[in-house]
Amino acid sequence: MATAGKSAPSLSNQDPAVHENAVAMWLTALRSHADAATLQQLPPLTDADAARVMARLRHETPGATPPAHPTQPAATPGIATGHFRPRITLMTLGRGDGLLGLRPQGPLGPRGDSVTLAQIDWTYTTHAGESAAPNTIAWHTPAPTSVLNSRPPAIQELFDTGGPVLRMQRNLAAEADAMDRVWDLGLIPVDANTLQWRHRAAAAALGPVWTLAQEAHFGDFWAEQIPKLRAEGWSVVVQPGFALQPNPYEVADVFEVPLDFLLNPAHHERHALEWQGLRREWFAMPYQDGERQRYIWGATAAMLRNFYRFMLA
Repeated sequence: MATAGKSAPSLSNQDPAVHENAVAMWLTALRSHADAATLQQLPPLTDADAARVMARLRHETPGATPPAHPTQPAATPGIATGHFRPRITLMTLGRGDGLLGLRPQGPLGPRGDSVTLAQIDWTYTTHAGESAAPNTIAWHTPAPTSVLNSRPPAIQELFDTGGPVLRMQRNLAAEADAMDRVWDLGLIPVDANTLQWRHRAAAAALGPVWTLAQEAHFGDFWAEQIPKLRAEGWSVVVQPGFALQPNPYEVADVFEVPLDFLLNPAHHERHALEWQGLRREWFAMPYQDGERQRYIWGATAAMLRNFYRFMLA
């Protein structure tokens, strides 16, 4: 699908409206069973847009809508059932890691001293035979970075088992749903040639990686998408040095509070405590976050109080 329309300009650097229009045109053509000549006249699709088209068509097909939690394939004699779990590994690399920067690539602009990246892997565990202890990863592979020619084998042979070769059933339906989720997250595959390394050997060790359109987007990604992925059963791994990982010695929790709540002086409380013969006072802003009581206090509350006074002035 991405190679159609040879004379049309690339969509890589176009604004979102152009991408949406191209997706809509392809959906209309495919739903109406357009012929090859008509498809050749359509604008080309990026890998991400092609994945969106295929996902929508698959979900519209009667009886093809996947369940919320894809079931395991039926067990086959002599073949171990693989238990699938997608994994995302987050890292921020810089000069200390040998990475000098990122060259422009399609919608990705250049980046300098630090580059935040994500690795996406499909992991499997199996309890068949004696090859793997319960809940250990028996096999893993990077998620495909393209929707073209990415149909994986249904049966995976595992050689590193310490015994006979183990044949494992992959859950291709769950892999497809996880792949759709990756595209929905807005992650973009990074061309290995755009990463500027001090030594080329480091590039080979890294493997396929993804990133967001802008480095600044990882703040919202960490606060909004990572909790959702964990709730959906994803394994989330954070490498040391990840730019947005809170310091556990300084930050107890990360959460959102409406701005109008923080700017309301009725919520600015002064608390006090007698300790070792001294009276200690501090600002606090208790906030009811659903069923959980949040306690904003100390330096954080003092900074928010100063921000309120600045806005008032």
